[in-house]
Amino acid sequence: MKQSRKPLFLFFLTLLCVSQLPCITEALSEGLFYKQIVTDLPQVIHLIEIDPTRFKIVAARALDDGLGRESVLHIAGRHGAIAAINGGFFEIGGNWDGLPAGILKIDGEWFSLPTKSRGAVGFRSDQSGLLMDRLLTGVSLLIGGRRFVPNGLNRPRKDDEAILYTSAFHRTALTKPGGIEIAIKKGRVSKVLNAGDSAIPEGGFLLSVGPNHIEWERLQAILKGTSVRVQITPIPQSEPPITTSKEWEKMETIVGGTPLLLRDGKTYEEIAKERTLTSFLTMRHPRTAIGSRRDGSWIWVVVDGRAPKTSVGMTIEEIATFMRLQGCVEALNLDGGGSS
Repeated sequence: MKQSRKPLFLFFLTLLCVSQLPCITEALSEGLFYKQIVTDLPQVIHLIEIDPTRFKIVAARALDDGLGRESVLHIAGRHGAIAAINGGFFEIGGNWDGLPAGILKIDGEWFSLPTKSRGAVGFRSDQSGLLMDRLLTGVSLLIGGRRFVPNGLNRPRKDDEAILYTSAFHRTALTKPGGIEIAIKKGRVSKVLNAGDSAIPEGGFLLSVGPNHIEWERLQAILKGTSVRVQITPIPQSEPPITTSKEWEKMETIVGGTPLLLRDGKTYEEIAKERTLTSFLTMRHPRTAIGSRRDGSWIWVVVDGRAPKTSVGMTIEEIATFMRLQGCVEALNLDGGGSS
């Protein structure tokens, strides 16, 4: 790696020690510190404090292609990262194993959209600040100048639904026979096909329309060459508003989590609105979280858990308190459990 390039730091995705607790500290590089804290509960907490102006921070997908799962260690090794942690939630099992469960956008490419109003973190390739809020999204297509709203993005399609697939999702749509599929490339319809696991154009989209969809007949009649414009807009949900859609549209990478932990240095009071299981909030589990300080530094945390003799994990209230004690003003819980 040339010295002129910033070291790679993967967001797939570690703080200041609490002075009273046993702590191991290691300076990995200028602007990057790793720390391990052990509490009496017991808990083992891994932390990294990052100056984002000194490092290239990116999100990376498992296998770098299509669906599937892969360990954080393997992903980090393939990308030559000096540090990495896990990111958002995902599906387990079946043909859709590894499918993101929540909002995910990497380097401007959309992988999935949220189905519930939940927390998310966004950033740009130049690391110019972190953005956190609860998000939903709006997705629409202008097909020949007429607006069409699909039922979702990059997920299984029912017979009465229309689902939009992006080339970032997989090589094919993994759909079952029936209905039609409209291939879109360079802003125009390139093919109209019988539905059934059709190829997604590279750099383009595929609109899969089930046979019982209300607009099936109209869409079946669309001609090759018809203009198509795809628009996906993040829509912040906090009340009163704390971010705007325009701010989120500038974020090249967005990773979903749940729940938001801190806002302006205080525990977020709208956790219930993110519709998570009570046991997920109140039981101790392995946790992963990301936060930011007022000075612009980023704080990433992984807490070991489910090991009664060595580390029991944290509740959501405990991880929120911990992030606040490290000086975070904004913080978000990411995927935990086995992912952490």
